This record gives sequence, structure tokens and C-alpha cells, in this order.
Amino acid sequence: MASFKTHISLGIILGIVAIVLVLFYVSFKGSILFNTLLFLVVVLGSLLPDFDSDEGTLFQMVFGLAAVVSAAVTLIYYYKQEPHSLGVLIGAPLAAFVFVRFILGTIFKKFTHHRGIFHSLPMLGVVMLGSILIFNQLNLLSREKILLSGALGLGFLGHLLLDELKSATRFKGIFLIPRRSLGSALKLVAPSKISTIIVYTVLLVLVYFNLPVFRQLF
Repeated sequence: MASFKTHISLGIILGIVAIVLVLFYVSFKGSILFNTLLFLVVVLGSLLPDFDSDEGTLFQMVFGLAAVVSAAVTLIYYYKQEPHSLGVLIGAPLAAFVFVRFILGTIFKKFTHHRGIFHSLPMLGVVMLGSILIFNQLNLLSREKILLSGALGLGFLGHLLLDELKSATRFKGIFLIPRRSLGSALKLVAPSKISTIIVYTVLLVLVYFNLPVFRQLF
């Protein structure tokens, strides 16, 4: 398995490649803001498959940030409701932080494992199609949404391919001995049947909801 630094380095390289491809081969002259967003989306995609790594940097960052934001929102809410209740203003945000960071984080760890369904081709489809629904909330053209979705998919696929490359190239002496993890990143089904069924169901639902976007393109 490649390290966090290796994956983010690959994401940066792929982000630059994506901008060059869009500018010179897709014939799409986006703004500086759009090209920056395109680059960042590729980098994000290159990290997403490791979200299921319990001790991974991305997991710590996402749940840590979510916990802090939840605590801040809770503090603002109760400050408006009970501005003079010191116990509530301290206890409620603290409870929100603990709930998101440790309780929800623990539940996520329990139902996911590294190199599980997050390292798979159907999850790649879910990420790309799901991102289009998110980009729908922005004032973007259909073509821009597709390009950003493709950029996210490029980073995600790059991560999977790099993991497979690392699995296939473990050297011992002069012999090339593949790791046992070879084939676990570019898979169509996960060890968990439930996870596989859920992901394919979500994938089909996302295909249905994204039909209007694809109709606008063709």
C-alpha cells in the first residue's frame, strides 16, 4: 500500500495533467477559479479510497474537522437559545464533538475496513456520479460538472492503480514477489456481500438521478 505522501504526490501530478488535457485537448477554456477547482478535485480523488483506513490521515482529518464544525454549530445554536447558561454552552458543544469524533467515527470503523468496498471500481462510479449531484448545487454548466466528476474519478482511479502497482512490485533479493493484496484495489465486489449490494444499489440510483445531466450533453 502506498503512503499518504505518495498518493498526494500522485494527485498533484494528475491534477496538473488534468488541467493540461482540459486546456489543450478538450478545448475548454475555463477560468482560473475553475482550473484551480479542477486541480483540487483531482487531489481529493487521489485520497478518497483511503477514507476507510481507520488510522489514515484522511479519516482523522474528515472526522476531526466534522467534530469541530459540529461543536461550533452547536455552540452558536445554544448561545442564541440560552446565552447565560454556562453549563449548556460548554457541555453541549463538547457532547457534539465527542459524538461525531468518537461515536460516529467508531461506527464507521466497525462497518468498514481498509481495502474493502472503498477500493473498488463500483465505488469509483459512485464517487463520480455522486459528485455530479453535489456540483449541481454550484452555478456550473453541465460540461463543467462532467469535467469535475471526471477529474475526481481520475484521482480516485490513480490511487487504485498505484496501490495495485505497489502490490505487484515487492522485491526480495532478485525475485519479484507480488504481495497478497494484489488485486484488492481494482475489484468489482467486496468481501462483504452487504457492502457490495449497497454500493451497486447506490450506483444504480445515482445513474437514474444523473440522466438529465447526460441528456443535456447528448
